[in-house]
Amino acid sequence: MMKFKKIIFKNNIEKLKINFDFIDVFSIINQIKLDGGIFIIKVDGERMNDEDIPNNSVIISGGLLQENYIRKDDDDLEKAVFEAVCEYEEKIWKKKN
Repeated sequence: MMKFKKIIFKNNIEKLKINFDFIDVFSIINQIKLDGGIFIIKVDGERMNDEDIPNNSVIISGGLLQENYIRKDDDDLEKAVFEAVCEYEEKIWKKKN
């Protein structure tokens, strides 16, 4: 199995400067899954924002949100993930504690 770093190197892919640890993010996504929720990251190269930069969407739905959902759209994927998780925390986890 090829490691991600090899794929990045072999394909001359620009590395993102991300300030969070993916283990932490996957742990949070896993907890949302355990809550019965769905976590979707849509990286959309066709849909542009106002500055002609491709947009991303992060959607959390189902589970403890019931019929509600959280959606964040931003060209900064890290920001969209963080804002969606913070809103989920506010709506679900803070109410449980």
